[in-house]
Amino acid sequence: MGAAFDITLLGDKKLNKAFGALAVIDQRKVMRKSQRAAFKPVLKSAKANAPVRTGKLKKSLKLRALKRSRNRSGVFVRTGTRSELGIPENAKYYYPAHVELGHSDVAPVPFLRNAFDSNKDRVWRKFHVMLWRGTRDVWGRGK
Repeated sequence: MGAAFDITLLGDKKLNKAFGALAVIDQRKVMRKSQRAAFKPVLKSAKANAPVRTGKLKKSLKLRALKRSRNRSGVFVRTGTRSELGIPENAKYYYPAHVELGHSDVAPVPFLRNAFDSNKDRVWRKFHVMLWRGTRDVWGRGK
């Protein structure tokens, strides 16, 4: 069985205590659901700000979980694979990277960075609320 999360969130001692008292499996479930819910506005904003030529980039944006680990948990917005975007496998470029970061001939259009930066406070607030809600739900069903 994995170790419990060591979380200190926004100085909320009550939440830290309540969350820490949950079983490890319940902590993981609550954490995962809270992270996904909190990051949905980032995904929505990234899709709204993605430059559209064919629409494949915008359509390929998805919210994914980080690779499972005992030490971390999280989600991220990912772009599509080469095949999803219609980029040949042997191509030297990857379109989303060139859009986000720019290159020698084109200025960057940081739609992913801007999506996160513009929603950062909302993400933390929503995460806090969802973590409380999930913790209360687990406690409400009798742990």
